[in-house]
Order: sequence, then C-alpha cells, then structure tokens
Amino acid sequence: MNLHEEALLREIREKIVEVAKANGARKVTKVRLWIGALSEIPGDHMKEEWPRTVDGTIAQGAELEVETSTDIHDPKATDIIVTSMDID
Repeated sequence: MNLHEEALLREIREKIVEVAKANGARKVTKVRLWIGALSEIPGDHMKEEWPRTVDGTIAQGAELEVETSTDIHDPKATDIIVTSMDID
C-alpha cells in the first residue's frame, strides 16, 4: 500500500470514529461504503485493508460492506463515500 492510499484509509477511519462518537456510540458494528469507479482504492483492496485500518478504534471488528460503481462518468467517480454505519 502506498502513502496516498494509507492517508485515504486513515481519513475514512477518522471520519467514521468522529461521527460515531458524536452520536454517542460505544461501538461501530457495520460500515457501508460507496466507491467510485475511478477511486484510487478498489473495493477488494479496501476490504483487505479494513481490519488493519480500524484496529484499536471503536470500529474494530465492524463489518465492511462495499458498493463499487462502474460508472466512470459519474461526477463522484473518484470518491469514496461512507453511506451509512450501524452503531451501538
């Protein structure tokens, strides 16, 4: 994994933790991501890196569900979006 991918994963993790804590969560149990067709991190790579990315956070052990777009013309084709998450 290169430094840019690592920075993107760290940014996603921080956003998930921030939103969960702001909503009084003790634990994140599931995260759903939408990954644009031209994203720099493919969905299968995201799933592979997920456990290491969230290790030691309130999202540790959370299931990751990924929807990957195939539309390269979508205005968000380069984005990775947290669409929802389940918290306890």
